[in-house]
Amino acid sequence: MKLGVDLSMWNSPSNFAKAKANGLDFAILRAGSGKTVKDPSFERNYNGCVSAGLAKGAYWYLYARDVSGARYEADKFLNAVSGKTFEYPLYLDLEDPSQSKLSRVTLTEIAIEFLLKVESSGHYVGLYSMGSWFREKFLLNHRYKGKTLNDFDFWVAHWTHNKNSTSRYVNSNTGMWQYTNKGSFVGIGMAGRELDMNVCFRDYPKIIRSKNLNTAKPASKPKEIVLISKLKSVDVSKSIEYLRDVTKNNFYLVETMSGYFDYSKFKNYKIIALGGSKSSHSSYVNEFYGGNDMEVLEKLKSKY
Repeated sequence: MKLGVDLSMWNSPSNFAKAKANGLDFAILRAGSGKTVKDPSFERNYNGCVSAGLAKGAYWYLYARDVSGARYEADKFLNAVSGKTFEYPLYLDLEDPSQSKLSRVTLTEIAIEFLLKVESSGHYVGLYSMGSWFREKFLLNHRYKGKTLNDFDFWVAHWTHNKNSTSRYVNSNTGMWQYTNKGSFVGIGMAGRELDMNVCFRDYPKIIRSKNLNTAKPASKPKEIVLISKLKSVDVSKSIEYLRDVTKNNFYLVETMSGYFDYSKFKNYKIIALGGSKSSHSSYVNEFYGGNDMEVLEKLKSKY
C-alpha cells in the first residue's frame, strides 16, 4: 500500500524531495478544470515531482453536463498533459454540485465518454468521485460505447480520516482511496494547511510501464471541422461570436454577426466557410461553400 497526496492551485508550493525522503510515494496533480482550464500550479508541481523523482499522476475537474462537453474537456486535459509522463493514472474528477441533478444515465455516459477519449490517446485512466456518488449517482453496469464504468479503475473519496480503517465504498474496482481531506505531510504545502491524503492498493508504476502507457506525447491537434457562417445585414453594434456543436459529430458551427471573423484563432482546425467571401481569408479557409448552412452540413457528413 502506497501513500500519496493530491495537489491543486489551493496548495502552497511544496518541497517534493523532502516529502519523498520522508516517505511520500506519489502525488496526483490537478491539471485543470472546465472553468479554470489549466491549473496555475500544474507545471510547477509537475516539474517539482520530476526533479525529486517522485511518482505522479494527474486529474481534471469536470464541469460538462453532456457528452459533447465531456469530449471538449477531455481534449483540454490532453493538451494540458501533452509532452509529460505519468507513473499513476490520469483521472476524471466528476463530483460538481451542478451535475448532481443529472440523471444517472447521463452522468455515467459523460464519465465513459471522457475516459474513453483520454484512454484512446494512450493513457491509463480512472474515475474519481465521492463514495456516495459511486453508489447513488452512477450506473456502474450501464453500457455505453461498449464499456461500463466497471471497466475502469476507481479512486474513491470517503473521509474516515484514518487510512487503517475500513471504508464501505472501497471495493475490487478501487485502485486508490482518499481517506481524509485534513491530512498533513512533511514538505507538502504550508505547515498547518490541510491536505487530501490517499492510499493506493495497486502497483500503478509497474502496470503502466508494462503497458507502455502515460508516456510523453506530442500536443494533440484538434480534429474537428469548423464551419464558418458569415451572417450579414446585422447591426454590428450587437455583434457576437460563438462556437457551438451543431451535429454532435465533430462538426462545429461558428456564427459571427459581424462582417469579420478571426479565422486565425482556429488555424489548427480544418475550416470550411459557408456563405460570405472566401477571398479575404484564403490563407485559413480550406474549402468554401455557398447556400444553406444545414444543407451543406448534411453533404459534409457523408464526405467526412
